[in-house]
Amino acid sequence: MVRPNSGKLHVRDQDCVFCRIVRGDIPSEEVYEDDEVLALNDIHPVASVHFMMIPKRHIATFGDVQSDDRDVLGNMMILAGRLAREQ
Repeated sequence: MVRPNSGKLHVRDQDCVFCRIVRGDIPSEEVYEDDEVLALNDIHPVASVHFMMIPKRHIATFGDVQSDDRDVLGNMMILAGRLAREQ
């Protein structure tokens, strides 16, 4: 699925596999999506509930996390538990 590049979608790396998934260049089976986060089923699950969450803003490594990423990453932690319970 190709997703529109909304004003809140800040994908900066054309070669990043996760950015390509967020843009819709690579198909995915979505579990959840909002303006800042995409959650999708893992393509090789090793547990009955196995999904990954991607911030729509490109963050290459944990070493690149900035203070302005605090809200989205915190929201992802809360969302992870909710989505796991719903699966």
